Amino acid sequence: MDPYNKHQVSLRGASTKEISREALLEKVSQERELRNYARRATASAIFIQSVWRRYSVTKKVAVQLQEEWVALVNCHASLITGSWISSVVLRPFLFFVTRLSTQHQKIQTRDIDCMQKCFKILLDSINSS
Repeated sequence: MDPYNKHQVSLRGASTKEISREALLEKVSQERELRNYARRATASAIFIQSVWRRYSVTKKVAVQLQEEWVALVNCHASLITGSWISSVVLRPFLFFVTRLSTQHQKIQTRDIDCMQKCFKILLDSINSS
């Protein structure tokens, strides 16, 4: 028998490869903290993406609605009724003017033109019988 193998004793986890209880708890705590940070980062990224998508879609819809509104108002006939003004002129106008003006923090030239057209239609409807 080899004299070195003769006196092998089990160290029960106290070998140099094993880590102490405190080190294990510290490692587990760090892993938990890292998972928590990753979870918060993912939630934050999803929130930012949803806000950006909402902003982007709202802007696209407002621009499209404004283009359709301008085309519709430019070719309106003498069919000016209260319900037409309410549903076709005012509601879309208020939507795209508030959306586009608040995004740019100032009133754009195209918005001024739309305002003039809208107020002209309103004044014409008031003056007509």
